[in-house]
Amino acid sequence: GLVRPEQQEWTTAIDLPMGVASGLGGAWLMAFWTAPRLVSGYPVWASSFLQYCTVVACQAHHGYFACMPSYGPRSPAAGWPASLLARQLGTIEAMTWYSLLSMVLLCFGLFMWARLVHGRTAGVAAALLASCVSALVWLVRDLSFLPVKNACWVLMAACVAALFRTEKSWKPVLITGLVCGLSFQVNPRGIVIGLALLGAAMAATALRAG
Repeated sequence: GLVRPEQQEWTTAIDLPMGVASGLGGAWLMAFWTAPRLVSGYPVWASSFLQYCTVVACQAHHGYFACMPSYGPRSPAAGWPASLLARQLGTIEAMTWYSLLSMVLLCFGLFMWARLVHGRTAGVAAALLASCVSALVWLVRDLSFLPVKNACWVLMAACVAALFRTEKSWKPVLITGLVCGLSFQVNPRGIVIGLALLGAAMAATALRAG
């Protein structure tokens, strides 16, 4: 095949650091190389920007549950990490850093998905080449919860790949369950994508048990 046998075997001491490095490298390319050439010099926001700011600012100053009725259709779980940053940086700066960190997570997920499906070289290539996809590059400057939503679905796809490709163990099943639950909390309205991935995860779990 195209992949050497040593690249097929999962080694946590090698693959996890490579995933983190690929996530950081892919996000850095998006933010500081590709985005200045594809996106305007300012952050990107939409008409619902006020709702995102409300979720982040209210959680930062009053707690997770205090302003729940004012969140509207926006997920409080998606805004919670940004609210932790907002306590020190302010709302806008926190959302800017949150988008960048979400893209680190997305590129990390791309590495894991491609590594599990093919090999380590494919994982590095997937993470770095994501910086060439304009739709993903826009997310690094998008001041909303869209970057973290996409990152969660990519991580969910990587977990499904792990269920199909790794040996029988309870760890991939547990991690997949946690990531699936988190993804639905972050993006309850992404049920179309989520149910497809959840169905694949259930099928993979059934195959592992059988």
